[in-house]
Amino acid sequence: MNVHRDAELVARAREGCQEAFGELITRNYQTWINIATFMLRDHAEALDEVQKACWKGFVHLDQYQGEAEFSTWMLRIVENQCRMLLRIRKRAQLLHIDAESDNDANRAIELLAPGPGPEQEVISGELRDVRGAA
Repeated sequence: MNVHRDAELVARAREGCQEAFGELITRNYQTWINIATFMLRDHAEALDEVQKACWKGFVHLDQYQGEAEFSTWMLRIVENQCRMLLRIRKRAQLLHIDAESDNDANRAIELLAPGPGPEQEVISGELRDVRGAA
């Protein structure tokens, strides 16, 4: 059964066998990529975050207690890694460039462009091209 095989591989990986840890990762790697891609909506970032999660799993293998399957334990690390990236993204969107105090930092700032936005410029340009061709 896979659970017993996982336990053997974890024991060998804890003894320093990189091939055993590689086998544990290989079994579920694509599932983790799929879940990370779903969470992040970006396949390249998902690959990066799963790679980081695998490294964390390897470094912290001594913390795996065997109460859940290894794949479940690693999935939790993958999910946490993705959540950290999502929090970083969210903080980056909420950066206030002109806040003078903590009270100002909580206020949303809206910066308006003086002219039409990029989408409007593209639409206007395409309309001019269509009118010129007609």
